[in-house]
Amino acid sequence: ARARAPIGLPIGASSPAEIAVSILAEIIQAMRLPEGS
Repeated sequence: ARARAPIGLPIGASSPAEIAVSILAEIIQAMRLPEGS
């Protein structure tokens, strides 16, 4: 596993809830896309 920074997709999140959605979206993206994409 590789660490990535900054974490989360760039969706313009500002509240804690939006930041959580951004982070979860990046996790889902990493799980769904083939490694190296």
